[in-house]
Amino acid sequence: MASKSLSKAERLRIVFSRLRDAPPAKNANEAMATMNRLLDDVEDEFSGVPKDPNPPRTATARMYAPQSDSIVMDDDGNLIAVSAGHIVVYGADGSIRIEQRASGRVVFRKAGTG
Repeated sequence: MASKSLSKAERLRIVFSRLRDAPPAKNANEAMATMNRLLDDVEDEFSGVPKDPNPPRTATARMYAPQSDSIVMDDDGNLIAVSAGHIVVYGADGSIRIEQRASGRVVFRKAGTG
């Protein structure tokens, strides 16, 4: 754990930066695994909150990846994950698109290699 906790907005900026720097994914599952790993790493490093193996369904001081019942696969092979603040589309080609739930504004986009 880092000694200095950062705000959720600051931590999310770090997640996006690390995601931008990560190698592109080949498929939706790989893209989601990369995102979830980076989110956990950033939260371990900067949230100041230990990871709960069974996180509640309500907002907490720590950000978590969407739970399995909040992830669906569409007919095109894309995975769509819904969290408290975002909808994340992991493309069958490994691409990632993150939009704010409230506004629908795309806040992050990354191409895949598939």
